[in-house]
Amino acid sequence: MLTKRARSSPFALAINGAVLLNARAQLRSSLVTRVARALGVGSELLFIGFPLTRAEQVRAMARLDDAAAEAAARIQASPSRSATLQSSVNGRSRVRRKKM
Repeated sequence: MLTKRARSSPFALAINGAVLLNARAQLRSSLVTRVARALGVGSELLFIGFPLTRAEQVRAMARLDDAAAEAAARIQASPSRSATLQSSVNGRSRVRRKKM
């Protein structure tokens, strides 16, 4: 279960393949508020994107790949995940016994 809820995405993938970075965090909060009000959306939902260069895209995608691999490794290494995998390998459900 996620403990944090992302309000606005840090990046986006455009239909033409471009990677857009959200510049909202670099702008003055008063400007973000004015733009959001003019558009009729909440400022936390506002995405102001600018395209990355090809070299920046390559670096960004490599970092995202590393982050995804780390997240997958952490999930695979979690105790509850290991127990689930072990029971499915044995073909039976895991039975917990009460200690006396």
